[in-house]
Amino acid sequence: MKFTLRQLAYIESAAKHQSIAMAAKESRISQSSISGAIDDFESTYSVQLFVRHPSKGLNLTSSGRALVDKISHLLRQVETVDAELLGLHEHVTGELNLGCFAPLAPLVLPSILRALTVRYPELSIRVHEGDLRHVNGLLDKGEADVILSYDLGLSEGVSFEKLGEARPHAIFNEAHPMAKSERVSIHDLVSEPMILLDLPESRTYFDILFKSADALPKVVYRTETYETVRSFVSAGLGYSILNVRPAIDHAYTGNRIVCVPLDGQLPVPAVGIGVRPNDCLTRATREFVEECRTFFSLLHRDLLFVS
Repeated sequence: MKFTLRQLAYIESAAKHQSIAMAAKESRISQSSISGAIDDFESTYSVQLFVRHPSKGLNLTSSGRALVDKISHLLRQVETVDAELLGLHEHVTGELNLGCFAPLAPLVLPSILRALTVRYPELSIRVHEGDLRHVNGLLDKGEADVILSYDLGLSEGVSFEKLGEARPHAIFNEAHPMAKSERVSIHDLVSEPMILLDLPESRTYFDILFKSADALPKVVYRTETYETVRSFVSAGLGYSILNVRPAIDHAYTGNRIVCVPLDGQLPVPAVGIGVRPNDCLTRATREFVEECRTFFSLLHRDLLFVS
């Protein structure tokens, strides 16, 4: 074997940051050590990992991207074996990079992360929030170890474990006539002003939702944030359709919101955990997944989803 694990770690860091300077800072060594590790690897194996741009950083070549994926996989395997050999099965340390769909994060992560950090106080967790496209991209690029999201827009081959079904429901200001309904249909809503959660993949989902009922929404406001949608609805500016609900039924405005299930056979996204195919999951990732399974028990499903 002509490479060292330390050399591979330097290469992985340079690929993650697309910068020799940032990799050196993370690894707490000189920039020349990072450059030397890359140069030695490329020379030994006659392969170009990076295209170097003076003052602009690094870009992975196509062959470099494939090799860095394998390097990352190997390093995670080594970490797992090392932890098991050292008897660290009761102690989870290191860093977990977690991607989460932004509307889900405040509803589910506090309980999950509290339970995880109480059990493993030495574990460092970095949370990356965003829309579905952004979160899926974090996983694809290796910037997230695991994602908690919907099964929408996932790259081919992503391993996704379903934890629940997020059936769509309508939300109304409590004074709206439909707020007293047991259920409403898409056709009941088409003449009403709609507040749209206007995010990539989410937008596509709502298009599919209305097309499945051969209907078009009357969108009057578009916003990229979950709580702004709820606040607009609470102010009587229109209704909206969402897939999860918070534990409280009031918006930031102080006004009450009513959730009403949607009737009919409609497309329902799954909520769950996504990881890269063939990844050797770290202990931290496995423990996070287990906490998610616990959270999405029947009790929490009933609180989170409207059926």
